[in-house]
Amino acid sequence: MTRIATPENEAALSNVAEHGTTAHMDKLVRKYCWAERLEAKRASDRHFHRYLRFAYDDDDSPLIYVRLPPEVGTLVRKAIEAAVEAQSNVSAETSKRCSRTTAHSAYVS
Repeated sequence: MTRIATPENEAALSNVAEHGTTAHMDKLVRKYCWAERLEAKRASDRHFHRYLRFAYDDDDSPLIYVRLPPEVGTLVRKAIEAAVEAQSNVSAETSKRCSRTTAHSAYVS
């Protein structure tokens, strides 16, 4: 039990140890270790198969092809969304300034 105990699962493991048999505990530890190895292999596979490729479309728009671990993919998506939002805010502010300048120029002329 001490090989797999963490603060999060200690109460559940203690309950099994107290009320179950040694065979129950042994089976639980084996399954837990198997699941940990499986998760480590999945993480290793995700790391090995990741990639990032750039290309440009016919209109020079960038195309980004990516395969990342889920956590990193979420961060990248949020960063792109923030960049797009910041760019649209800059574009909107520039449009407002240009329309005010044009309106002012028309009034002065």
